[in-house]
Amino acid sequence: MQRAVTAERGNSAIGFENEQNIEAYLSTATVIQPVLHVTAGGHPGKSSFRLAGGVNVIAKPSDTLPNGLQVVTNEAAAWQIAKHLGWTGLVGATVLRPVDSWSTGTTTSSPQCK
Repeated sequence: MQRAVTAERGNSAIGFENEQNIEAYLSTATVIQPVLHVTAGGHPGKSSFRLAGGVNVIAKPSDTLPNGLQVVTNEAAAWQIAKHLGWTGLVGATVLRPVDSWSTGTTTSSPQCK
């Protein structure tokens, strides 16, 4: 089933025709604002950055936890399950993507938009 999906951009939202479009955007859009370290929340090393088009994302790098690759993979899997159940309003779109890391330079991460 095809559903419209939105992503927050500042105080507004941009729409995507379907889940595949937002996933492609999260996977390939250029980072236009440097990565900022986010200290709130339970995942150490979480970062925030802005993608081309103005969408802000939170990314959890895999190199900050002993089982980090499994953690970020689980987050992307949770999005896939939510998408197939029609719960896209409950879980933020999440993909796996390499991003800059505070610890190791570049790492696999799970960028997510609301």
